[in-house]
Amino acid sequence: MPKRCAILTDLTSLGSCSMTVMTSALELLGIEACPLPSVIASVPARGFSDRFSQEQTDAFTGVLEHWIRMGFPLDGVISGRLASLPQVEATASLLDANPQALCFCDPSVGEGAWKDEVWSAVLRMIAPRAFLFSPSEEEARKILSLDGSSESAWCDRLPGIHRLVTGMHGPDGWGVALDGQMLPTPRFPGAVPGAGDLYDAIIAALVLRGEDLSSAVKMTGTLVFLAVERTVQDRKWGVDVTSIRKELAAI
Repeated sequence: MPKRCAILTDLTSLGSCSMTVMTSALELLGIEACPLPSVIASVPARGFSDRFSQEQTDAFTGVLEHWIRMGFPLDGVISGRLASLPQVEATASLLDANPQALCFCDPSVGEGAWKDEVWSAVLRMIAPRAFLFSPSEEEARKILSLDGSSESAWCDRLPGIHRLVTGMHGPDGWGVALDGQMLPTPRFPGAVPGAGDLYDAIIAALVLRGEDLSSAVKMTGTLVFLAVERTVQDRKWGVDVTSIRKELAAI
C-alpha cells in the first residue's frame, strides 16, 4: 500500500498552484494524495484583477467527519490555507483520529483571505502538533510579533516538533532556517504562484518516503528552483510542475 497524505488547502481551478501542483507532486513521488479543498477559486490570487473565491466549509467538515467515522487511515496531513474556524476544528479532529500521521502545517496567510481568529486557531490547535511547521519569514514575524533583522533562533520560539522558516536572507545569501540551522537555498526568480505549494508537497512526500528531514529540505529547494526556472508560460498562471517530472520520478 502506498502512503496516504491528505491535502487540506485551497483549490485554484485554472492555473498551476495550490492543490493542483501539490496533488501532482505527491503522486509523482509515489504518495497517494487525498485532496480536500477548503476554498475553491477561479484563478490564482496574484496577477488577476478579478477572481471568484468561495469557502467550502460544509463539504470540508462533512468529508472529514466521514473519514473519521470510517476509520480512514492517513500517514500524513498537509494543513495549508484553512478558511474558517469549523475547518480548523475538523482538521484538529482528523489529527486526533490519526495520531500516527505526520502533520505538515504551512500557516499560509493568503491575500486577505484569513481572519485573525482562524489564524489564532491554527496556531493553537494544529501548529503545536505539527511534525513540520513551516511559516515564511513574514509569517514568523507575525507569529512572534518581531521587528528587526532576521534571526535563525526564531525557530526555537515557534510551535511544532520541527520548524522551518522559509525565505530568509542572511549575510551569506538566501536560505531557510530548519530548527535554528541556516541552510542555503536557491533564490526563486520572482514570486510565482504555486512555488510554495510545490515546496510543501515535495518535503512532505520525501519525509513520508523515509528521507531525512534536512536532506528533504535541501532536495526540495533545488527541485522547486528548477521548476520555477523552467516555467516558460506567463508566470501568473503558476509553476510548471511537469517540468520536473523526470527528476521527481527518479527519486
